[in-house]
Order: sequence, then C-alpha cells, then structure tokens
Amino acid sequence: MARRDMTSFSEYPLPDSLSAELQALADMISLPETVVEAQRILKPSVFSDDKCRDAYEALQKMSKEGMVIDLPSVYGRLDRDLMQKGIMPMMANVGSHQTALQHFSLLKDLYVKRKCYFKAMELLISSSDSRTTTQDIIGKVGSIADRLRQELDADSGAQHISEVINDLGEQIEENKKDRESGKVLRVPTGFYTLDFLTYGGWHRGNLVILAARPSVGKTAVMLQMARAAANAGKSVQVFNLEMTNVELAQRFLFSTGRVTPVQIARGDVEWTDFEYASGQFASKPIYLSDSVYDIDEIIQRIILSCQSGKCNVAFIDYLGLIRMRSARKGSNLSEIIAETTKRLKQLAKECRIPIILLCQLNRVSAAEKRAPEMHDLRDSGGIEQDADAILMLERSGDDEEGRDINIWVRKNRGGKAGNVRVEIEANETYTEFRDKNDPRPPMPTVANDFENDFDNNQDMPF
Repeated sequence: MARRDMTSFSEYPLPDSLSAELQALADMISLPETVVEAQRILKPSVFSDDKCRDAYEALQKMSKEGMVIDLPSVYGRLDRDLMQKGIMPMMANVGSHQTALQHFSLLKDLYVKRKCYFKAMELLISSSDSRTTTQDIIGKVGSIADRLRQELDADSGAQHISEVINDLGEQIEENKKDRESGKVLRVPTGFYTLDFLTYGGWHRGNLVILAARPSVGKTAVMLQMARAAANAGKSVQVFNLEMTNVELAQRFLFSTGRVTPVQIARGDVEWTDFEYASGQFASKPIYLSDSVYDIDEIIQRIILSCQSGKCNVAFIDYLGLIRMRSARKGSNLSEIIAETTKRLKQLAKECRIPIILLCQLNRVSAAEKRAPEMHDLRDSGGIEQDADAILMLERSGDDEEGRDINIWVRKNRGGKAGNVRVEIEANETYTEFRDKNDPRPPMPTVANDFENDFDNNQDMPF
C-alpha cells in the first residue's frame, strides 16, 4: 500500500505582519505627507499588534489636529519600547513616497491573508469534527466564503449605492441651508461666465489646469481667481515657485490701482495710498509660500493647512518648476509630470479642496495661428487624464493690440466646456481682467495721477 503523506498544520504558520506594521509606522513618521494616504489604504484593524495599532491611531489623530509629525514630536506620544526596538530600526528602510505606498499595500495584503487563514481554520476544525456531516462542510465552505467577502468589502470602505445616495441627500440639505444663510458653496473663479460653466465655481476635489504660453497672463489670472476666492471668505494658499512672496504681494497691491511699480522702485510711495491698498488684503485669508519646490513638501504643507482650517483652495505656479525627488531612476519628463499631476489629483480628493495648477503651453498653436487644444500642453503626460478642468489662455487673434484674452475651457468634468471672452482693463498701474458677459458694472477706476515720462534723465527711477 502506498504511504499517505501526512501534513501537520504547524507547517503553515499564521502570516506574520509585525515587521510590515513597524515599517509602515516608520514610513509615516519619516514621510508625514503619507499619513493621509495611509488612512485611505489602512484601517486600524489591519494592525495585528496592539501597540502598533495604538501608534497608528495616534499618528492619525496628530494629522487630523494639524500637529507636526516627526521623530521628536512622536517620540513622547508612542510607546517607548515600540519606538526604540521596533520603529526606529525600520527607519533605515524608509525610501521614497512611492516606496511607502508599496509598504502600505504589502501590509494590507498580509491582513487579507490573515483573514483567509482564520477562515480556513474554521473549515479545518469542522472537517476534524466527527459530528459534522459532509453536507455541513460543503455548506460551510460557501458560508465562510460569503462572510470573508463581506468582511473584506467592509474593510475596503466599499459602500452600497443606497448609502451613497442617502449621503448625497444629506449633502443637498446641507447645501440648501448654507445657501439660505448666505454662505458661498463653491470657490468662485472670479469670472462670470466661468462661474456659469462650473455651476458656481470650483468644486471640492477638483484638479484644475490653467495653461498658457509665457507672458500671456496666467499668473495675473491666477491672482484674480485667488482674490475672488478670498473675497468670498475662502482661505487661499498660493505656492509661487517662480516669484518671491514680496513680488507676489506687490502684484496684489498693484491690482488696487493705488500703488505703482515706479513708486516702489523710486521709494516715494504715498503712505495713504499704500495703507489703502494693503488694507484691501491685510484681513483676507491669503497665505503665500515661496520656499517649497518639492512635491512632497507641497503636499505636506497643503495637508497641514487643510487640517488647521487655512486652505479651502490651493494655487500652484507652476508645474514645470515642481521637483519630484521620489521619481524612479530613468523616468523621463513626461512620466515625472504624470506622477505629479496624479498625486495632486489624489491630494485634492483626499483634502476635499480644489487645486489650481498652472502650466505652460507649447508654441505650436501660435505658430499655426489656431486656438490651443489639449495636446498643446507642454510635456502633457497624464495631465489630460488627471485634470477635472483644463483652461487655456490665448490672446485674441482679431485684436491687434492684444487687449482681449480667450479662456478656452477644453475640459470640464463637473460642468460645461466653452469660451470665456475677457477684456483687459489696464493702465500703467495694474491689470484687471473683465468678463465681457458680466452684467455687473466694471470696478471703479482710480484717477491716474502718475507720470511716467522718462524723457529727462532726472525722472529715471534708477
């Protein structure tokens, strides 16, 4: 008789996830911007070790409260033995943002395997019980599989459509109450027609691309959008990678028509005019950042600002200057840009804010004397796929003096496509963009007392 191979259950140990749990915690402490993304992937139940689970919940609480997450700040909050013997040794394995996400996914896979292991144990116990019939075991197989699927669906955050519809109904009721109380629901764009096309402005979770060739006016349009949002009571974060905070603040002041570049260059600003101009912005919730260029730092700043209630909309000027330290070796520019826009879209969705990202168009459309299309985005990569809305600025072809601008809405996932015809109201002091379809009267202009006649050398400011 052939010998029957005997297999002991001890040969199949429970999948061990402790090292993966410690690595995930080390990643979150070393790369705080990953804490929000970990929340999307990992539930506390994923952690089998009680101390690791407590540490994860503590990090999530710190993130929600807007606290700084780094080694000194967490050392006193987490279990000391866990920090010294478990988490800190794992910090040597911390890599890029992408590597951290891979670690989170590995931990989630181990959790699923543990779930399957325990369900298999139930089946094994039933099979070993002499009182259990064959039909009982067959029925239990289907029952165990169904319960496993239900548990995994619940852990994945999947919702039945009826629950989502109920949530939508509650949101509609909340929006109705907010509107009746005079609260601005969306983030206004600053342009009448664009607000119409977007059903009231930028929506939470939108990634908006504002593209133009150099010197067409995309930064000026961005500032007008930022000002409109702040005037509506929305907290605005502006990441200016091209200019300093002082230069950007000057451009805000110039828009009032009371302070000029010449006056600042000469140092003969009228303080009454300066105080009037600065008073238009001093109380507005506008925050400027000119010291961050790395995508991970930008994401971390936005997350912390959202958690502290200081960010309802973020502007980034511009895509081509964002650094991606975590890019895979050998990645080309198009792949790097695609990864950047993907992460910003995920950030907008997770933080529930619109993000307006400026980028450049190539010169092909101008050379061919046509309106720009989405394929004219420079090194477009995944921009077309990730963006919810794509706006393209173009000097009007039938305007010889270039005093009109077309804002082409080439993509608008949450509204309509179209064209916003904008006229430029400008003098030597400031530039204002006015929607030609706007029925409201234009902003009052300030009498221009400034003389910029430099025919005589003594009038030269330099």
